Formats: sequence, structure tokens, C-alpha cells
Amino acid sequence: SLFGAVDDSILKKLHFSQETGFTTTITGWALSKRNTPVHVRAYVDGSFLAQASAISNAKIRSIFPVWDTTDKSGFSLSLNTSCLCTGKHVLDIFAEDGSNRVLLKSVNIQVSNMVYALDTPTLEETVVLTADEPLVCVQGWCFDRSGEHLSYSYSIDNSTRYFLQAQERKDVSDMLGCQYSDIGFTFTLELENLSIGVHSIRVYASSDTEVICISTFSVYVVPEPGLQRNPIQLQISRLPDQLEYDFGEPVSLDGMLLEVVYDDLSVNVLRDGFSTLATTDIPGNQTVALLYEGISADFSIYVRNPIAPQSIKLTAGRDVLAPLQTTQITASIQPDNAQAYSIVWKSSDSSVAIVSDDGSIKSVARGECEIIAVVYDYYGNEVCRESTTIQVKSAFRIFLLRVRQWILRLFRIRSITSIFES
Repeated sequence: SLFGAVDDSILKKLHFSQETGFTTTITGWALSKRNTPVHVRAYVDGSFLAQASAISNAKIRSIFPVWDTTDKSGFSLSLNTSCLCTGKHVLDIFAEDGSNRVLLKSVNIQVSNMVYALDTPTLEETVVLTADEPLVCVQGWCFDRSGEHLSYSYSIDNSTRYFLQAQERKDVSDMLGCQYSDIGFTFTLELENLSIGVHSIRVYASSDTEVICISTFSVYVVPEPGLQRNPIQLQISRLPDQLEYDFGEPVSLDGMLLEVVYDDLSVNVLRDGFSTLATTDIPGNQTVALLYEGISADFSIYVRNPIAPQSIKLTAGRDVLAPLQTTQITASIQPDNAQAYSIVWKSSDSSVAIVSDDGSIKSVARGECEIIAVVYDYYGNEVCRESTTIQVKSAFRIFLLRVRQWILRLFRIRSITSIFES
């Protein structure tokens, strides 16, 4: 009954420090199907932090023109984290309409005493390395206002982290009034040490209590002319037509469009030629992985619960056995399209007869017992059960019973014949 969204561009990297005044503003929208006002509130580590102000949202107003509350469907949430201790926290944003409460977004945030800057390269563009320009020098600085000394490092494609030696940056330390001047760092990325394609570079500063990412930028290594291009990234440009499936239904990729990015930064649009190993044998939200020439992308689907069995009927091949004889019990489940269930067979007296997992019965000694079939659904809950009686008698007694049945049948036939003759 409640739905909405938060501006993800603001949430991509929430970092609060004295440099930012420990504040930021988050925007989004929220609506209630009950057509009542919605309140948006922020909680940090489970404790209330702030309430958003309602603002107009022309786009939502145009989508839901008949709803009275769409005029104030937007919200602006001002966060001030100066009251929080340094380190990582969980920020939860909830929408509430008086009777319902829905989580719109949950993200990790960082509160820090650090102030930092990256002098080169600029973050607005990708650094390009070619044979003519085979290297780039990265420079920056960072210090902790609490006076703690920091260590610096960087990583390439989120793999190995390379640690740096702190360098003198007296120009910055004098300007900011730092107690010490070794707050700078410098490192060089060279063409010969990087493979062809786009690489993600992350720069870190670390203290005894926290680690923050100062900057993230991209470096593109251009392939030499004439080299075969290789796919480096798979992007979903349009999702398939169907995102909800019945349990066991094959995953359809109809309507899907993919974009393949190559190491020369060219892009190719795909309508087919990719594959998936996805199955729908687990209910709930599932992640579908798409594969194309060694690279992958994924999207989410929803799988409905399997159809549960409602009743069971047992049919025994024979219900009277001699010792050490066998027979088979057949189980019929309703409805016929029930899915993902299991049948557990039991004998009320294993000294009289035993039953196997497939419903096969073997008599042991004279007596009478119940053969019970218990049906469980996908989640292991018992949904129904049924039983049938098995009698075990001596072979001679079974012979006498069959003779008696034969005689009764014979007399019945003769009686019917005499009626017709008369």
C-alpha cells in the first residue's frame, strides 16, 4: 500500500566529514494507495535521525494525476550526522502513512574526521594511456583533524592494494593549520603495467579507527592499432518482457537488449547470442546471470511459490499377503499439477510389513498393520496423509480364502444361469 523511491545518484557515496559540515540532502518521492499523506523519516543504526519535508514532484504528479496527495509526493531529507561517532553506520529511510511502514532504502554511510583532495587527475574524465602518453601521475593529500597520522594506498580493479609513503605537503598543511606536514601522496600508473581496457583506480586513506576511499577514477589503456578487440563489460539496456515466473517455468529472455563494451570502448547492441543458466526451482527473488563471451551481467526475477498438494489417495495392488510376499501401493496426489512435494512412507508395525521409499511393501509375518503415506510441501510442512490396511496370513489360509471366493463366484454364476433357464 506504500511505495516510492530515493534518488540513487545521491546515495552512491555518502561520506560525512567536517569538510562537508556533516550534512547532505537526500531527495525522492513516496505515495500511499490509501491516498493519505506520507511521512518520510531517516534512522541511523535503528535510531531516529530526521524527518523529511514534503515538496512538489511534477513527474509523479503527471503519472498519478487523479491522486490528491501527488502534489506533495516528493520529499527533501536533510541529514546532519555531527551527532554520530566516526566510522560506518547504516542509514534506513522509511515511508509511513499512519498504519503502514515501508523501507525505501538502506545504505551504509561513513562519518569521518578526515579532509582530503585529489590534485590530479581530474575526476570528470577518464585518464587515457597511449604509446604517446604512457603514464599518469596521481597526487593528493589527506589529513585527520584529530591529529592522527594517516597511511595511504591505492588499488587497481579492487584487487591488490599498493601502499604509499607519506610525503611533505607544507603548502596544504600551512593553509589548513595542520600539526604535521607529511599529509601528501604521489604514485604513477604506467602503460606497460596495465592490460588493455578500462581499469578502476581507488585511493584510500587509513587511520587506526577508519579507512575511507578518497577518490575513484578510471584509466583506459588504448589497444594498439590492428589488435582484435575484446569484450570487457556487459550492460543491460532493456529488461526482458517477463520478470515474474511460476515455479519451474523456463526463464524467457524475450525483449531483452544488451550492450557489449569492448576494450576499444566501442559498443555493440545484442538481441540474442547470450545465454543464462537460470532456473526457477527456488521461490522468491532470484538473480539471473547472463553470459556472453566470458563476461556477465545480471538482473532480478521473482519466482512464485510452487503449487502445494491438497490430498492423497492410496491404491494397493493386494491388501492380503502371505509372509515374504511383496506388493506395490500407488499414490495419487491432488491437484494433478502439484509441485515440489515429497511422500514419506511409514508402517505402523514393521514386524508385520515394511514399506520402502517408493511405496513397495514386503510382508514379514502374520498380522495386520497400517501403511501410512505422509505428504510434505516444498517448505517441509505436512499437508495431508492417508493410510491403508495390509493383512498378512499363512499361505494355506490364503489358499482357502481363494477357494472360497472361487466357489462363491461359481455358485453365483449357476444361480444366474438357473434364473435365465426358468
